[in-house]
Amino acid sequence: SVLEYLKEIGICVAFLGGTYMLPWWEVRDSLLKEAKNEERIEIRLGVSVNEVAQDKTGANSDVAVTATLSDDSILKASVLIGADGVHSHVRSNILKLPPAKPTNAFVWRGDVNVQEIPELLHLTEGGISSFQNYGGGVLMALFNFHSKLPGTIAWTLSSNNKSKIVVGQTTPLDMIEECLNSDDDQKSEQARIAKLLFENSRAHELSWCTEMSVVDLEGDDGSGWGGDGLLTLIGDAAHAIRPASGQGGALAFEDAVLLSREIAASFQNMKSQEEEGKTIIDRGNGNGD
Repeated sequence: SVLEYLKEIGICVAFLGGTYMLPWWEVRDSLLKEAKNEERIEIRLGVSVNEVAQDKTGANSDVAVTATLSDDSILKASVLIGADGVHSHVRSNILKLPPAKPTNAFVWRGDVNVQEIPELLHLTEGGISSFQNYGGGVLMALFNFHSKLPGTIAWTLSSNNKSKIVVGQTTPLDMIEECLNSDDDQKSEQARIAKLLFENSRAHELSWCTEMSVVDLEGDDGSGWGGDGLLTLIGDAAHAIRPASGQGGALAFEDAVLLSREIAASFQNMKSQEEEGKTIIDRGNGNGD
């Protein structure tokens, strides 16, 4: 149901082979809403996995993994899936794999409804996306979702000028300040429009930024993907990449689909083995055909 909804609000991008461009906040909120409505899913916030024990004998497939959480509570399950993002605790602390490597590039992101801002309305008349280069390693991308989200302009701003950035203090406004008085009319106009966007964005979108990190899948130890027995990783925890047209999110969806298929096939195989074993026992007792 979530995928159908996202497909409905997404924009089919012809030059990417008919893939869908989706606003990231809709993906996040839709998945969370569905998870909250699913009785079999329990959501716990503010805790992490401290310790994991596995029973690899196959004696009890329903409780093959026992996880102790940071609040001392204990969870028992068939499989433990680390889907905890680029700075995965499961990856680095449980599986003891190399953490994602910082790229020295930082990114801010947000969205603005420009329908009530006359000076920004022209942004809704362009194509799906546009890019602006402010020099000094500062890049800005604008995403226009047209009729699917009327008046909504999403933006991202990235910079690899680490020396000028204090996380939690430096804002996108600081990064474009020099361009506002530039002798280059085009650059100063771009900066003026960007300033208007930022001034109409939410406060936390301006104060919050994160350093982009990536997982080295070609490391010397060959341990990029990870996984151990009934523990595995998906999404950015397994293969974080630089932001590029939502490919990280697309890979996470693929991971989820493929992993669910593998788990379903595994349980079906176990069921078949149990039924075969029962048949052999029945025959041994003279109850078989």
